[in-house]
Amino acid sequence: MLAFVSRGRLYVLSSGGSLSQISGPPTSGFDSNPAWSASGDVLAFLHTGPAQGWDVPPPTLWVLTAGAARATRVPAQAVGSFHWSPRGSVLAYISGGTGSLWRQSFAPSTPPRKLLANVWSLLWSPSGRSIAANVEAHRSSTVEVIPATGGVPIRWYSTREACITLASWSPTGERIAAWVDPGCDDNADGMPLYIISPHLAPRRIAETLIDMFSLSWSPDGQTLAVVSPGGRSVWEENKDVEMCSMTPFSCRRLPKPPGTVALEPAWSDSGTLYYVTASDSGPFAHDGHAYWSPGWIGEWEATSTAWELAPGAAAPSRLPAGTGHVLAFVPSSRSPTMLLVRDDALWLLQAGASTPVHIAGPLLNSAAPSGYYGEMDWTALFAWSAAPGPSEVASQAGAALPDELETIPNH
Repeated sequence: MLAFVSRGRLYVLSSGGSLSQISGPPTSGFDSNPAWSASGDVLAFLHTGPAQGWDVPPPTLWVLTAGAARATRVPAQAVGSFHWSPRGSVLAYISGGTGSLWRQSFAPSTPPRKLLANVWSLLWSPSGRSIAANVEAHRSSTVEVIPATGGVPIRWYSTREACITLASWSPTGERIAAWVDPGCDDNADGMPLYIISPHLAPRRIAETLIDMFSLSWSPDGQTLAVVSPGGRSVWEENKDVEMCSMTPFSCRRLPKPPGTVALEPAWSDSGTLYYVTASDSGPFAHDGHAYWSPGWIGEWEATSTAWELAPGAAAPSRLPAGTGHVLAFVPSSRSPTMLLVRDDALWLLQAGASTPVHIAGPLLNSAAPSGYYGEMDWTALFAWSAAPGPSEVASQAGAALPDELETIPNH
């Protein structure tokens, strides 16, 4: 099943092609960050109320369980972030002014349990047995790994006069990628990305933007693909996709056409790495006259090209022209298919096909939906379920988007 946000509202597209609009949160504001539990029977998402002048209220956390007609709010204060366990329907989230880390089980539902305080970011281990938390206290920042059911945390890393943002746990559970911000400046042009492990000194990889679209782990956890350097503008700073091997440590840049940047690395379970190139020349050069209006961003998006690097291949190959101007990839974890973001819509590219199938859209309110500087966290707009779940949301089937929606039959 596919959960996706269209113009601020959340929808579910079932495997049978039935479309349902998710109700529960107030109709004002917008939904974001849909995510399925590993069991596929619970959908969690955030809802943010309307802005008051320049102020945007903190988001609230909502869940939709199997068979429910409406989503219900998790009884917690503002929730900064959440992550599902890779097993079952267990959620960890950060809530409250002190950044408390909570664990709560759904299907069946149990009361939430507080695990830690002063937490700024979290990651669930690939095994589901542990949670990594970035704890900020007394002018120090630490990465602590705590049992998922609660207990005494183990400290992996500690620093003073710096802030840490957890990025991604390697698939094997041996390493954690994290941004370390000296001086806690929150620089929009990027921060150093480090690899942290419990028994080795941290190793700096590159400087990247503090966003998950900047990196992707290989399935075996031995290689990290990163976009380097940072730079807030999507078409500046001569960005490259680098493949960094962990043992022994080394990085190499992937080829790209002259006058382009390389972006959005995504690894499939088969070991194929996908990425995108787009122009950083002409009006998009460092001294070019393009700026971040929807028109210019739309013109820049039309320069994108999709690439794949198969396991053992000497060089990447371009995806068929019929794939279109792809902006992001989300490979399936259960089949040789993938979701593509293109033309403000979601597309499905099936194995062996040269042309993707239109699934749903629009995603946002603009023909050029990327953010102000051209960067966009596409994963905040859609989520592919990791396991079979309910075929549709009870009593909400038959919804319609404001624009045409195409679906595919269940083969």
